[in-house]
Amino acid sequence: MTALPSYDSAAKVLSADNPSALALYNSVVLPAEQVASEAAATDNDATFRAMFARVVGYLLLYPPSDLARAVVQGEIERCADKPDQNDAVYDLGEMYVMDFILPFFSRSYDRTPRPPQPDLQDSFQHIKEDAYQGRAPRPRDSLEALALALVRDDHLCMVTRMMDMDSWEYHLTNKPMTEWASLTEPCHIFPATLGDTRPAGNDGTTQEDYVAARLWPILERFGYGDIHDALRGDKVHRLENVLMVNYIVHVAFRSMFMWLERTEDQPADCYHVAVSNPRWYRSLRLPHEIQFVAHAGLPLPDPTYLHIHAACCRIASLSGANDYLFWILDEGLCLDEAGKADPTLKYLCYRLVHAA
Repeated sequence: MTALPSYDSAAKVLSADNPSALALYNSVVLPAEQVASEAAATDNDATFRAMFARVVGYLLLYPPSDLARAVVQGEIERCADKPDQNDAVYDLGEMYVMDFILPFFSRSYDRTPRPPQPDLQDSFQHIKEDAYQGRAPRPRDSLEALALALVRDDHLCMVTRMMDMDSWEYHLTNKPMTEWASLTEPCHIFPATLGDTRPAGNDGTTQEDYVAARLWPILERFGYGDIHDALRGDKVHRLENVLMVNYIVHVAFRSMFMWLERTEDQPADCYHVAVSNPRWYRSLRLPHEIQFVAHAGLPLPDPTYLHIHAACCRIASLSGANDYLFWILDEGLCLDEAGKADPTLKYLCYRLVHAA
């Protein structure tokens, strides 16, 4: 968790053409963070309030789009009109944690099962032939996305460039084995659970339905309204939404400890591998820069999808929201030693209230 930048530092980020944004940052967001930070010495909940204020501040400083900044700025203006503007800022930050950051966050995920060797070889060969003849089907599930991504990415993890073990073991490729190898799997930028959703509160609505129903309106306000239709239903498995990575990279990406940022003045599809802690570069064998290369004319991951994910990760890392989500989603947390409800219970109540 990193404290918000000072007024002078924020002035270097916010455009001089928008002095009101800097004024709101200084008069509304920074005071809310300061009050919560000072109270944190004797009030554990104040630590979370400080984090919520930082989410608002960092979202204003590093939004995914100019329109997103304008939206957040308007919301901060409304906070300033509330009787207790500090509480309004905390509520706003909590909303963005739950409805904007949480959908991209996961402590675990279902790994894509692989069929037996003969089935894998047979299905892959047909898909590979179709792909190189320009007849590649749109993947309808994670398994089909896996097969097409193996073709597109030449059987290598897109980040570490490690060989896919099954591809080599089952002779799906003639490439020589790399120094390091691992099982690769499709990693959805927008999680696959966001594809088939219903409005929150309908009969049969799942937790994933709720999360998606809260995310899409935010993205629409931020100027990304077309993404919902692009990823609706099984279209969430389209290759533009899929990275082919090894298991460890998949975990880091889903946990929001690693993300990909476009590099300036570099060729298309070049990205900086950003991490929440520099030690991940060494321990996960991550490069600092990567360039995607497509094979068989198959589409690469959409830069806009990666940009939105990166914005969420950056804000979550700077504010401490990812650590907060790790904590409240720990199944062992329900009550503290004194029997007082901790943020896990508050989180569940929040979901019930806003799903109604």
